[in-house]
Amino acid sequence: MTDKQITEVISLPPGTVVFDRLVYERECKALTGLCRMSRWRMEQAGAFPVPRQPDGTRNAWLLSELVAWARSRPRADHGPDTCNEEASDYVTLTSAEELLCRAKEILDAV
Repeated sequence: MTDKQITEVISLPPGTVVFDRLVYERECKALTGLCRMSRWRMEQAGAFPVPRQPDGTRNAWLLSELVAWARSRPRADHGPDTCNEEASDYVTLTSAEELLCRAKEILDAV
């Protein structure tokens, strides 16, 4: 994804989809931070999107489903911010924003 696409996705209200594409195993792991076995267990429990098999062998997820899953996760409660608010640039991100930031970091590294 380009920086412009990431910015567009972050700024859209939940439920809006501008583009969609398939995300394969390696990228799914990088985006979610979950190993294959954890995702499989969550899929069995109905807590993670079920993959598709476009070629009959490899698993793939729709990016929109992964973003929706990330948005459905509870926000992390880090407790009160005790830093100096004037000097701190600390921002709490939603799970979806963290997912997209992580995707950008991974793509920038490639």
